[in-house]
Amino acid sequence: MEERRTRRYQEQAEINEPLNRTESRRQNRLRSEEEKTQILKRKLDIVIGILSLLIILTWLFMRFINF
Repeated sequence: MEERRTRRYQEQAEINEPLNRTESRRQNRLRSEEEKTQILKRKLDIVIGILSLLIILTWLFMRFINF
């Protein structure tokens, strides 16, 4: 039980202490990479949706125009 308390206090101390420049740069870089990944995922979802819609519309056009 004492070990858990000590570990918890150490983790809180690590969280509260200020970061040095390299750590803050690394965290900023990771955060920006995550943001860029989320934006790319959103764009890919839109492109996949549009392509699916175009395929369905093309199929319907060919079905009812009798190509």
